[in-house]
Amino acid sequence: MQKVEWLGMRHFGSERFPKCGKDGMALLIVLGFLAAFFVTVFYLHSYSTNQRYQSHMVSSSEVASRVAEFGAKQVQSMVRNAVAFLNSSDPGTFPKREKGLKEAQAGMKEFFEIFVDENGRLSEKEQNALISIPLAENTILSGLTFTPELKVILTLEGQKKIHEDSAIPGDSERAAETIGKFVIDSTASYDKVERRVISVFEQRTVQMTIPVLSRFALTVLEIPDKDKLNSNLVNARGTAPETFTDATYTPLVVLGGQRVPDTKNNDPAQFLDKQGWVFILPELTLGVAPGNGKFGENFLLASGCTFYRDIQKDAGPFGTGFGVVRGKNFELWNTHQIYSRLTGLYQETKKEECFYFMSNISGVDNVQHSSILRLMGTPDSPSPTLVFGNVLRSYILEQGLRKKYGASPADCAFLPYVRREQFDSASWTAGLDPDSQKVLRGTCNGNWDTYRQAMSTPVSSVPFNEGLAFWFDPDEYTGKTTPRAIQPNFKTGVIPKLGKSLEYVPKQPENLLLGQNIALYRDDSQVFSGELGNVLPNVGNYCVSRCGRQFESGKILKEYLTGLRKTGMNPTGFYYVKGSFEWTEDWNELAVGGVGLVCEKDVTIVGMVKPAPTGDLAKECVNNQIYFVSLGGDVNINTGRRIEAALVAVKGRVRSSGAGIDVCGFVAARIMELSGLCNSSPKVVRYDPRYDWADSQAYRNGFRTVLERQPIVFFAKPN
Repeated sequence: MQKVEWLGMRHFGSERFPKCGKDGMALLIVLGFLAAFFVTVFYLHSYSTNQRYQSHMVSSSEVASRVAEFGAKQVQSMVRNAVAFLNSSDPGTFPKREKGLKEAQAGMKEFFEIFVDENGRLSEKEQNALISIPLAENTILSGLTFTPELKVILTLEGQKKIHEDSAIPGDSERAAETIGKFVIDSTASYDKVERRVISVFEQRTVQMTIPVLSRFALTVLEIPDKDKLNSNLVNARGTAPETFTDATYTPLVVLGGQRVPDTKNNDPAQFLDKQGWVFILPELTLGVAPGNGKFGENFLLASGCTFYRDIQKDAGPFGTGFGVVRGKNFELWNTHQIYSRLTGLYQETKKEECFYFMSNISGVDNVQHSSILRLMGTPDSPSPTLVFGNVLRSYILEQGLRKKYGASPADCAFLPYVRREQFDSASWTAGLDPDSQKVLRGTCNGNWDTYRQAMSTPVSSVPFNEGLAFWFDPDEYTGKTTPRAIQPNFKTGVIPKLGKSLEYVPKQPENLLLGQNIALYRDDSQVFSGELGNVLPNVGNYCVSRCGRQFESGKILKEYLTGLRKTGMNPTGFYYVKGSFEWTEDWNELAVGGVGLVCEKDVTIVGMVKPAPTGDLAKECVNNQIYFVSLGGDVNINTGRRIEAALVAVKGRVRSSGAGIDVCGFVAARIMELSGLCNSSPKVVRYDPRYDWADSQAYRNGFRTVLERQPIVFFAKPN
């Protein structure tokens, strides 16, 4: 039975159960396959969706980044263009703010409205503005589904003064020169993705003119070899120095920068206000050169005019007594007049009789030779100006007797200079007839105080500015005999930059002595009050503070400026050069637009200095002033060619190799070395009013904003 059951079961299983098991397995396999298929499909769908999302996010991020970078670069370019406009000296760009708004390109309007003040220069205050940057359809937006959003904020921040309050004692214009930075914050969003790019420019706004010094054509603080100041100019053949043919040396001529007025009837205040002035700190007495020749100074001595006055009976010289000679009475008040003439110094004129008659004068250095300096020009180029410091002049007041009737102007008897103790001696001087001496002494009643009112005498203690009174006297001296006293009519109105007027007062010449303690004004506002002698020693550090870049040598600076020229960038600004510096003529194409070179040691100029911008800079760089500033050395002029520049030696000298001096700008030196001037080469310093710190237009045109060549750029987290 068990076997049968077993067999039956076996039969049952072999017939039914095996068949049922195969079908179930197939079903399970199909179901498993379907499950796996659906899982795979779901996974692939999820993966694809995630990938599409990730790809979309990456694409949006890239777009947002590109747009943010685009905005930053556009504003960078806008800032550079706006600053280039501010730095341009093209007359067509003034007034800056008005012209900038009128000619504004993309974003420029906001820049000039917010960041440029009413004076046309970069604001001294911190400012910010939202800059509108249009997105170009054919560039940044090409192929995009959505339009990105762009927001760019330009900020001027960190503004602070470049100079300390005590940088130059008395200067009140420091706040206008600042250092700070432009920050460009560009944020872009695209399809809910934001990216932010920040770009930072350092900027330095400086004034190219040098405080106080650039108001003066010549500034000197020390003259160690003053014994060479007044010398004999005649040549070996004894030729009169008025011609200066083969002379032993020629003087240094200072020209104030303007043509003299055609008429002297107008108030000279405005003319003197614009002239380049002169400041010499050490006390000097300059001998006035004789004559009207190439280097004479008679134009500052009433042009050689002869004045005369009648002799008053019973009063004054030659009217208080009789001159009795050999029983004959001489009544000079009936027959003669007293003549007077201002003239240069007689040692140089080679007039023997005049030399004898002035032989008793003491202090021959100041009364017998003319100086090596012509501070107010020459007869060919008269240039009266203001001289500051205790600078005096010496000349001869020639006086004598002339016949009243029938005598020519040349028919004169020179009255010799006589000291009080010599008046009663038997002989006053060689060349004077004893009988004539008796007449002169007798008609003065034997009184030296009476005689000295008519005798020739040295004038050696009057301010050099006295020459202004004779030049601007409206009576126009012609060199002819003039029936009037020597009292020039000279009075100015208020000289705007000086804030005071000048007047010639007889017997009070000290009124024309201008000391070193002064005030300076620009547009009626006081910009300086102090001692002129304190300015130059402090100018060195002042100029260093203006320098935005430092170079190890002039060679490296030249490479840098060459790179700027190739890109068409204006190189204007102050540069610091370690060591010494040499200027050659190839610098003229590089240092344009207004450049200051501040050097640790010597500056040597071996070629012409005349900046000549080329290409696009030719229009942009109209004013191309050059400043050579030597901090611890000398400024050496080793060329006779024109130097259109300012020469400043803070602790040293401005000196010539002997080839000559032809400077158009101004000169300021601690030491004037006269031995370097004692040669026959021409020497001229012409003032250029474009350097004038106290002039409103020159000051306005002198501001420059210097940007870093490459900004700092980085990505930041969105706000």
